[in-house]
Amino acid sequence: MKKRICYFILCLSSYIGNAIADEININITGQIYDAPCKINNDVNFDIDFGKVSIQDIDGKKYKQTKTVEIECANYSGIPYITLVSSTGILGENILNTTGVNTSSLGIALYQGDAVDLNYPLKINRDKEEIKKGLSQKNVQKSNFTFTAVPCKHGAGALTAGKFSATATMNIFYI
Repeated sequence: MKKRICYFILCLSSYIGNAIADEININITGQIYDAPCKINNDVNFDIDFGKVSIQDIDGKKYKQTKTVEIECANYSGIPYITLVSSTGILGENILNTTGVNTSSLGIALYQGDAVDLNYPLKINRDKEEIKKGLSQKNVQKSNFTFTAVPCKHGAGALTAGKFSATATMNIFYI
């Protein structure tokens, strides 16, 4: 009799469990990546254009070239860069500025040491291959050079005043 009761309870719990439970799928995702390169020894840096004449802002004059040291734990494969702007963008490689000329003054960025339209440094993209400006590839320590230049955006007139822009740079190998 005890065996029948145990068997009945076992069958009943199995039946009730199947009747109540729905099947659902659980999707689990993630990404494994190597640590990004250390840029400028993890020290923030500034680019100061100083005083810029309104009449001379043409996207070529006042260019500033900056070279930063990079150190990569993983340095094999293809080098990539990401730039993320907290001030927004006016074009694929143009940082929006804050100040008196918001949305009419930008800072154009280029890979390498020149204003070269063939090598824009694109902003707010997943990743972009570094094709110019890296002193050596596939080595632990290297330098990356890029160019920043003020440029007028749109047809509006510029007004005298201060401006600034901010971006976060990340370099890594895949």
